Amino acid sequence: MSLHPRDTWNHWKKYTDARIGLGRSGRSQRTQDLLAFELAFAKAKDSLLKEIDWNIFQKDLDLKLSNFINSSSILLESQAKDLNEYLTRPDLGRKLAITSMTFQQDTRKLQIGIAITNGLSSEAISKHANHFLEEFLSLVLGKDGIPGIELHIFCIKNGRVAIVDDLGSKFNLDLAILLVGERPGLSSPDSMGVYLTYKPRIGLTDDSRNCISNIRPAGLSLGLAAEKLFYLTKESLQLKLTGVNLKDRSGGINNLEFKTKVKICGVRTSEDAVFIVEMGADFIGLNISPKSKRNIDLQKALEISKEIRLANDRYSKNVKIVLLAFSNSLDEIKNAYNSIQPDFIQLVYSDPSLTNNWQEIISSLPLIPSITASEALHLSELPFYKDQLLIIDSPSKEMGGGTGQTFAWEEIQHFTGKYLLAGGLNSENVGLAVSKLHPWGVDVASGVEDQPGKQSQEKILQFIQNAKRIS
Repeated sequence: MSLHPRDTWNHWKKYTDARIGLGRSGRSQRTQDLLAFELAFAKAKDSLLKEIDWNIFQKDLDLKLSNFINSSSILLESQAKDLNEYLTRPDLGRKLAITSMTFQQDTRKLQIGIAITNGLSSEAISKHANHFLEEFLSLVLGKDGIPGIELHIFCIKNGRVAIVDDLGSKFNLDLAILLVGERPGLSSPDSMGVYLTYKPRIGLTDDSRNCISNIRPAGLSLGLAAEKLFYLTKESLQLKLTGVNLKDRSGGINNLEFKTKVKICGVRTSEDAVFIVEMGADFIGLNISPKSKRNIDLQKALEISKEIRLANDRYSKNVKIVLLAFSNSLDEIKNAYNSIQPDFIQLVYSDPSLTNNWQEIISSLPLIPSITASEALHLSELPFYKDQLLIIDSPSKEMGGGTGQTFAWEEIQHFTGKYLLAGGLNSENVGLAVSKLHPWGVDVASGVEDQPGKQSQEKILQFIQNAKRIS
């Protein structure tokens, strides 16, 4: 039997979500590849045909907006009376159904309208629009934000890009920003686009707009997209234009060659594991330490590992499985490795159970050692290879990690090795950690939990997005 070509292509798969190197079974496609394709097609179709409950969406949006502005969003509709007409009559999606409507405006300020519409992917808007707006508004209304503006938020049912021209004409907007679901692809059913139009009015063509595309966790991160929109918005108001004459010179896109790697540790359910794969993490940690609150038994670890591998195939990902042990005997660790076949074994250098076994471990297991900052500063005295991938964590004699406590980051500010930063990280401080230390990756457990051992998918998503801002 020949080697499966999937292994040969794994190196290239990490650079694309396209279906490459699928291999065959005899003369036919493999069943799991065919099923993965059909699932992806179904997700793309659902993304297009599923309708947003705008009342629920607007309620959630207004709750988030209350942290930034005093007014509520305004719900509008296009002239397309239902989804079928919207899809078959694009022209009706470019016009508002209202004939007259007014609201109070401060004429001394620049009027900026932010509109949200389903476009061709309700999934993209449901998943990302509110979180993206939070990121963007925190920049616009922050310490270094844009003065002298008044914001108006609109939710528009069944709108196309050009509907902002009608919106701008009716409400006398100086600048319109549109968040819209993009045409779903087989690997991107949740891609969102943002369009920027200065002095929107009926009759404009698309060369009068700027577009930021492919906004999603596996594409352009929400945080980076918000920063780019913030830059373009400031430039647009200063230059009084948008379109082909407004260039993005923010420089951020040049740094997209490297995104900080993300490891989500302490995963205890298959559902969370599959979600983490889909959201774009790079490593998933399964904890078999008897000392940990996140401990799972071997059977559960095996079950979750199988789901991770299936999700990797389904979403064309290459998320690595890391098995974490502490206070386990070497025989237990080897048995777990042989049963689960993870990509890596994570062991704590200070683990007293392993004191005399490091040479054997290094030679026989794919290792990621976890060390403290002080140990990192004396790396030459440790038994690891010079280019060894490490985890640098807060010290903990009892648990081996996962304490939720940070350490003094300046201790490793000049450390040049390849490492995952751990210890007390969460969605609020990971961006600062990445910008300060530029680690190869970051590792989180307690920072994405609602309570010990119970992870929050919302916190996981926020952490991944914030960590993958450009370092």
